[in-house]
Amino acid sequence: MVKVVILNDTRNSNKDKFENDDGFSAYVEVENNKILFDAGPSEKFMKNAEKLGLELNKVDTIILSHGHYDHGDGLQYFNNKAEFIAHPNCTLKRWWKDDHSHYSGIQLTKEELENKYNTHFTKEPYKINQSTYYLGEITRKYPIKLKKWVLENGQNDEVLDDSGMVINTENGIIVMQDVAIVEYVT
Repeated sequence: MVKVVILNDTRNSNKDKFENDDGFSAYVEVENNKILFDAGPSEKFMKNAEKLGLELNKVDTIILSHGHYDHGDGLQYFNNKAEFIAHPNCTLKRWWKDDHSHYSGIQLTKEELENKYNTHFTKEPYKINQSTYYLGEITRKYPIKLKKWVLENGQNDEVLDDSGMVINTENGIIVMQDVAIVEYVT
């Protein structure tokens, strides 16, 4: 059985019960693994998990879909010596392209992540358990058309660290990528 619980989502339609920010976070249980997929931009994902009775202190794997603040800044508030899986470029310095007034990367540095978690930075797919994989760097067939971010060196941020996870279930494949469950194939 697979359990997916959305902890933070920009499109939260249940605002009277749960807090949310722009960004994303989900709690996933598959086999014996408890996975945090993204952490949103703040501690609100933890408050929502508590309201739902989820014990985030038992999370054993954290997957960061990519290194933008709205998916990873909640990690500043999450203390758990879990395995952390992400692309090696997840800590690149990023800004909004228009005027550099807004930092859009995550606040934690690579060193801070390494001190806080059991880190595994990889561009390659990574097996979490018998049915679950971190996808690693996904080759783009087409470049990103919406180029609203820029890297520290002034180049467009192509978000090459954008990844996801896949879960093979008896009913089909679940693919999760940065904003929600993207596809359920039966």
